[in-house]
Amino acid sequence: MEKLGVKKSSVLAALLIVLFVTSVFSVLGTSSAALGKPHETVKIGVIAPFSDALTPLTQLYKDVVEPDINTYVAKLPVSRFTLPVKFEFQVVSAGTGTAAEHLAQVKMFHKMGVDLIIGGWMSSQINDETLAYLKTNKMVMISPGSNAPSLAHIDNLFRLLPDSSTEGHIVAAMFAKLGLTTAIVLERSDTYGSGVYQSFTSSFKGSIVSYTYTPDDTANFKSTLELADTQANGLSQVGVFLIAIDTDCAPELNRGDFAIAYPNLGVMPWFGADGTAFSTFLTEPNVGVLKILSPNPATPHNTKFDYMNLKYAPILGPMDYGGACMIDAGWILAQAVIETRSTTFLKSPGASDVIKVLSDDCSRYFGYSGWCLLDKNGDRVSSDWEIWGYGLSGGSRVILQYGSYDAYSGVSWITTPTWP
Repeated sequence: MEKLGVKKSSVLAALLIVLFVTSVFSVLGTSSAALGKPHETVKIGVIAPFSDALTPLTQLYKDVVEPDINTYVAKLPVSRFTLPVKFEFQVVSAGTGTAAEHLAQVKMFHKMGVDLIIGGWMSSQINDETLAYLKTNKMVMISPGSNAPSLAHIDNLFRLLPDSSTEGHIVAAMFAKLGLTTAIVLERSDTYGSGVYQSFTSSFKGSIVSYTYTPDDTANFKSTLELADTQANGLSQVGVFLIAIDTDCAPELNRGDFAIAYPNLGVMPWFGADGTAFSTFLTEPNVGVLKILSPNPATPHNTKFDYMNLKYAPILGPMDYGGACMIDAGWILAQAVIETRSTTFLKSPGASDVIKVLSDDCSRYFGYSGWCLLDKNGDRVSSDWEIWGYGLSGGSRVILQYGSYDAYSGVSWITTPTWP
């Protein structure tokens, strides 16, 4: 009986050990939400490019991106963290969109202790002073919209749009495909405009008549159009290449009497860059007449993209590549933070730790805009392109895909464009 008693105690001890180990692993496998442990709130700052974008971007990040990310994080096991995290997006505006106003918001976020930023939608908003401030203060900025070639160097800025230099090559290929031998170029006089213009001139084999206009100055754009129209009289086999931001040119291009006000330009083929594609400002029927064929990085045609578009479209219209990059920027920062908050880190990590893992995280992240692989400068590796523009349906302006472009096949039309 004594031997049996020993066996009973041994079995009991073993059972207790099994129960203890099981309970430990049960806790480690429990999600942070189920465990009810305190969270570390990680704040991500968002700088809307201008005041008109503040309301829709606040809605996008607060009502869509933030809940989606926090729902995902809440399902992760506690073993992933030293302390569970929760994300909060804070959205502000760069006012009229100048570099000085944008930098002021960067500095404000840093004073608040927010060093993870989504901003620099426009290349003109990112100057040397901004880049130096980011580096000195160990901040991280992801830009969903900047693509000027002049910003392609190693720093604390990471960009999700492919370099815009490719766009000039594609537009030159469209001119050649349509047999156009003369280009009237209307160039926004900033880093974005000059980068696209230089790539166009390096590829276009015909004659170029170029004009520059002052950014964010609709009156100056109007006077530039008037001059270009006067000097276009008598030109043949000519197209117009508009390198602009849609808010600059919308008042004139939306005019119902555009063809009367600009009798030469109004009957020519028009082309653009990504700054005029998928515009919520170029809305009137005349825009459908001009078409403004513009290259845009190809979006993934999959259920993930379609799912997010259902949430995005009611806020900002149909989601394009740039819109998908806005959402990916939030997810990329969140995933980098999650990695730096893992139990493998022995200290409380900061933005400098996020920088160390961000490029590697991007190489493994397939987001709403596709594979987010970055090059050595922290800029998006180029992809295939689609050619989008505008047309008319029932007398209303609509957005249409006209073709595609890749380095091997060049321009391929889905619908060959024609103009009046």
